Amino acid sequence: VASGLDSPRGIAFYHGRMLVAEAGHGSDSCSGIPCVGATSRISWVNRSTGMSTPLVTGLFSVSLGEQGSLGASGLSVRGGKIFAAIGATPQEVPPSVPGALAAEAGKLISVEPDGTWQSVASVGQSDFNYTLQFTQPTPGVYSPGTQEHDANPTGVLATGNGVSVAASGAKTLDLVDRHGKISTVQ
Repeated sequence: VASGLDSPRGIAFYHGRMLVAEAGHGSDSCSGIPCVGATSRISWVNRSTGMSTPLVTGLFSVSLGEQGSLGASGLSVRGGKIFAAIGATPQEVPPSVPGALAAEAGKLISVEPDGTWQSVASVGQSDFNYTLQFTQPTPGVYSPGTQEHDANPTGVLATGNGVSVAASGAKTLDLVDRHGKISTVQ
């Protein structure tokens, strides 16, 4: 259908038009790992030509080398709004990253069809904090009953009750109500 996308992660449809969340590649000017920048985006994809056109650009992206990239991930559409989760968590962003960009990590955002967007909730931060109640696993050792301190919101489903967000790192499912209140289902 399309090629040349920058770490595609999620697909949704808005009035029959295809949208793709692209996690990006961190930054073009990094020499180490992690590499953080503003290369994540959400793009329209023309299914006839395979061409993509950015809707939102300059979103938080972190490259983890061979482990891939985190950035815009899950997409869902409801009530004329496009919802997207941005992977990672602000707790894991290196302190050298500018505050405004670092603050995007782990956010659930709402995007208008004209490309403007706003933050809805800090699901990554909430889920990371949820995992702090657990003992971290011992590296390289089977450690039952432990949980890595992580979050990484990746899946999004907008419903009439709010927006559900799955965080693969925290192994949680959250419900974000229309006021931005986060309830962790598990």
